[in-house]
Amino acid sequence: MDDPRYVGRLYGDISAMAQTARAGAARSYVIQREDRHARRLHGSDYPLPGVFPICAVDYLAELVYIEKSAAPPFKGLREHNPLLFDFVLTRSLRAGGKRLAAGIFGARGFFDQSSQSHQARGSLS
Repeated sequence: MDDPRYVGRLYGDISAMAQTARAGAARSYVIQREDRHARRLHGSDYPLPGVFPICAVDYLAELVYIEKSAAPPFKGLREHNPLLFDFVLTRSLRAGGKRLAAGIFGARGFFDQSSQSHQARGSLS
């Protein structure tokens, strides 16, 4: 992503960011690299967000990616709506005093724009 030839061509999906297996240096790196946030998109790994221990809220709190006091409400939200749980949890992740930019979670505009640019070139019908 640091290669300027790929600006406007290479994007990263962050849908797995809240998964327990993604904990550690890689997650912190993605969160802290604010210069790349404009090239990140949030999708869905449904149904994985609702599966314990794939998204272990207590573990995320232990690693200080979320506040410990937020763990119980997140668990309740997961039982109620796994997609909303994943969205809110991922938006709440923090590392080094930074969070993911809000624009990452508005991927629809990216795909609407992408679809329009493809149609203008005649590559989509």
